[in-house]
Amino acid sequence: MKFSLVASTVLISAIASAPARDDNASVNFAPEIVGGEPVESQLIYPWMASYSMFGYDHYCGGTLIAKNLLMTAAHCNPTGNVGNVKSVSSFRYDFTKTRAQEKSIEFKVEKIFNHPQYNQGGTNKNDISIWVLKQASNPANRDVVYAKYSKSIAEPPLDLNIRALGWGATRQGGSGSKVLLQVDIPVVPNAECNLQYPGQIFESSVCAAEVAGGKDSCQGDSGGPIFSLNESGDVTVSGITSWGRGCALAGYSGVYSRVGSHTDFIQSYIDQYAQF
Repeated sequence: MKFSLVASTVLISAIASAPARDDNASVNFAPEIVGGEPVESQLIYPWMASYSMFGYDHYCGGTLIAKNLLMTAAHCNPTGNVGNVKSVSSFRYDFTKTRAQEKSIEFKVEKIFNHPQYNQGGTNKNDISIWVLKQASNPANRDVVYAKYSKSIAEPPLDLNIRALGWGATRQGGSGSKVLLQVDIPVVPNAECNLQYPGQIFESSVCAAEVAGGKDSCQGDSGGPIFSLNESGDVTVSGITSWGRGCALAGYSGVYSRVGSHTDFIQSYIDQYAQF
């Protein structure tokens, strides 16, 4: 997961990871999963979305939070230009297959609402965007599945492992994955994270990392979710992949936008546009 102050793009054969993440001389957006494993099938996380931009089959990820609303990172499309986006897909899993072969649901984008204070002061703060979608094709007549998101403004419990998803790079500077990957990473306290990134961590941030390195999101994972699962397997999305220094470097956390800090922003578009 990550954004890079130094623009970086990862090509994955027909796939490209979107913006990079923070490298502190290069803050990386849009990272991919490092140290993870393939998701078992396209049916496991049907609310996970991929979108195509700028000629890339995969540019960033996102989470469906209603049948017609996508939650993603503002840095993936900072101008909010609908014309930049070719399509949004759910039930996408394996990019060696076509959308027709996977029978994915395809959406067109009608409206994009980046947070009005996104990147205020150049800090990448408020890295969240809500997109209004319109279904374009659904060859298997599947139900659109959407995820529950956290409304808590509190830091996640420190004993909680959170899970990240994406098609991003599997190592820093490497290629993205052709199949959807997942990785579990522990929460890092914001106070500790602020020592890694002085002055760049806010109450609206969530940090997560394997202390010794080796597990992280990476280029191409941007916009996708971090989430927790309860004992019943129910998902609650708590963050959006945003930025970090490199990918899976020891001593540096990945930084995510805390969804609960943006409840009013999200709810305003749910009230206006959501279909359930």
